[in-house]
Amino acid sequence: MKKNILIFIISLFVVMGIVLFWVSVDPPEEENIIEENSDFEDPISTDPQNEVTEEIIQCLKEAGVVVYGTEFCSACISLRKEFGGDETISPIYVDCGEDRDVCSQEKETRYVPEIQIEGELYQGSKSPFDIAKEVNCEI
Repeated sequence: MKKNILIFIISLFVVMGIVLFWVSVDPPEEENIIEENSDFEDPISTDPQNEVTEEIIQCLKEAGVVVYGTEFCSACISLRKEFGGDETISPIYVDCGEDRDVCSQEKETRYVPEIQIEGELYQGSKSPFDIAKEVNCEI
């Protein structure tokens, strides 16, 4: 019986050692495919016509567009980038992590990002240009 317990304890230590070694080994760095492919161009950042301007954001604000999101939501981060970054989108953006009361009272769903136009849930494309067209903003 004692021999079986001893074998079990030794086996446990061996397995733990293997796991610790495996966890401590650095994985190989992934190659950045976009940087290697020189033909790739980001249409949002390279085309000046696709730049979200303060005028577009102001028009969206006047049309009653509100974007609800959170700081760490990956879809919210992407959306904020598409809208020109945190500074640009700030007039129409509500951070639900900071303004929980506003979000709990005004949001239609439990999910972020959520876009509303004049208090109504917007179900269309989340592109700033599509929303601008929807509310008749000149681009």
